[in-house]
Amino acid sequence: MNEKEKKRIKVYLQGYGREEEKLRQIEAEIDYINQTIDSTSQIFDGMPRGSGISDKTAREAQRLCDLSIDLIEQRFEAATKRKEIGETIRSVEDTKYMRLLYLRYIELRSWGKVSEEMGISPRWIFDMHNKALEEIAEK
Repeated sequence: MNEKEKKRIKVYLQGYGREEEKLRQIEAEIDYINQTIDSTSQIFDGMPRGSGISDKTAREAQRLCDLSIDLIEQRFEAATKRKEIGETIRSVEDTKYMRLLYLRYIELRSWGKVSEEMGISPRWIFDMHNKALEEIAEK
């Protein structure tokens, strides 16, 4: 397996984390808009005023609606992609390789944490990782 193929597989497996990050960003934006809308204060002093809904609030509500729809679509896409990546990792026959890939790409652990959790030296972790990528490339 050449370096280009190895890189392609790594980028594919890293897609799990990217999908998670996309969802977090959209959810953070929705939370921010909700806070913005909630913080729109109204004064209840008995004096007649307008409808209480400003153009800005209406725009933010529309943006919130659009983001909510986007979030639903992104969740579906992310779930599909995560399922595919998970199945790819679970298709690896050697359970040590499977565990390594799971810790690294699904749980997003650092190499040091993967090494520590598996009780294997960092050097061997990298060798095992390369062998796991080769097994995926063969499929």
